[in-house]
Amino acid sequence: MATIQELGQGDKISFAGSGWTILDQLESGCLALSDKCVTELPFNDDIDQDWKNSPIRAKLNDDFLKELQEKGAQGTDLVDLQIDLTAVNGDTKFGTDQCKVGLLTKTQADTYRKDDMGYNIIPLIEDWYWLATAYSHNEYYAEAAYTHNVLLIRPEGTQQGAMPDSNLYGVRPVILLKKEVTVEYTPGLIDREIGELAALDIVDDYDVVTFSSKAIKYIHAIAEKCKVIPKVIASKDAAEAYAGGMTAGAIYLEIRSRYSSDHSTITGTVTLRDLVPILESKI
Repeated sequence: MATIQELGQGDKISFAGSGWTILDQLESGCLALSDKCVTELPFNDDIDQDWKNSPIRAKLNDDFLKELQEKGAQGTDLVDLQIDLTAVNGDTKFGTDQCKVGLLTKTQADTYRKDDMGYNIIPLIEDWYWLATAYSHNEYYAEAAYTHNVLLIRPEGTQQGAMPDSNLYGVRPVILLKKEVTVEYTPGLIDREIGELAALDIVDDYDVVTFSSKAIKYIHAIAEKCKVIPKVIASKDAAEAYAGGMTAGAIYLEIRSRYSSDHSTITGTVTLRDLVPILESKI
């Protein structure tokens, strides 16, 4: 078990009986995406592209929200999402929306598609699923018939448009969790990348560490994820007091030793997630 404030991008959690992937730690809360589609619905029954009028929005914030609560979610666990409905062409006519459960936008889908190491932040699934973003025009077609499309995600993670009244596409919810919520946690991207960093062949027989360009790339990528984790931010002074006098090589050797011992990146007074940003500051 772990609290949301200990976790970061790519971590897997179980919340209210379902699997979710953490996409980001935001000032307002922790953005988490469902690991699967929960239903298939048309975005709308006609050519209306406005998320605020979508039956998907209504279902997610009524029936689905009730399901989460029936499976253990508390009323205070979720923070209101602020959804920017700016269209693909920059049109702001749809404004913004506030709701408890929503869909990803194009900007979010682009931002969280892959990390700096090329790994998928948004897990790929077999379904095609809706985004909350309208085209307002379609860059692939000039005909007026295509101006009503809404974006969706293909199984390989790319995007295309579809008419709102199509009922062939999935609904993959996104939520914003309070940082104090306790969840079941499964190691994700941060743990994987720390493990790969620890396994690099950069230590000689005398425990001298020579940081390769690949190692430095790993360190920067991991540190960027760790530096926005609330627990890491709160523990920064303690981490600097613990490792501030150590060399980069000594910090790396400790990370490697501790990871090989129990593969945990969130245990200890000073965790491995605390140490990687300190290591980054020294290389």
